[in-house]
Amino acid sequence: MNSEEILVLTPPEIQSLLTIDECIVTVEHAFRLYGEGKAAAPAVLSMHTRDGGFHVKLGLLELSRPYFGTKVNGNFAENPKRFGLPTIQGVLILCDAEKGSPLAVMDSRDITSLRTGAATAVAAKYLARQDSRTATIVAAVSKDVFKPRHFRESAGCKPCLPMTRSKSRHWTLRETLQKTWESR
Repeated sequence: MNSEEILVLTPPEIQSLLTIDECIVTVEHAFRLYGEGKAAAPAVLSMHTRDGGFHVKLGLLELSRPYFGTKVNGNFAENPKRFGLPTIQGVLILCDAEKGSPLAVMDSRDITSLRTGAATAVAAKYLARQDSRTATIVAAVSKDVFKPRHFRESAGCKPCLPMTRSKSRHWTLRETLQKTWESR
């Protein structure tokens, strides 16, 4: 790839290329590198606006070569009601950290959702008590991304106590989690 070639990935392309299982392995590897002092601490910036805000997350990671990644997300809670848009929208930019060349630009929603679910699975694997049987899911983890099997595989417990801002979302998520768990 030369400096003029920047890969642009759309949400359908991301959905076809990236799975939660791959994300769990990748997030666990990145956490391990950070814990071993082999990865730089990520940085976070934010800016509030009248109706929402933006946050920027930055990171460096040395893999087969050094990479720099940044995510810029807008978070506007009233978007669904006011404009029919998602609450959170944004982009990820991946760069070659040796040359500074941008490598890829992509929508952030699916990757953020997958990363959130993966980080939850990794945290459950290492931080849950050995005798845990039930997990509480707080807010942002999507029922479509973080399946109950990830709790079982990571921590051996059953997720059935979701906590969300919306009562209807709470009951929908709880019902989906219980049905999915019981069907396995």
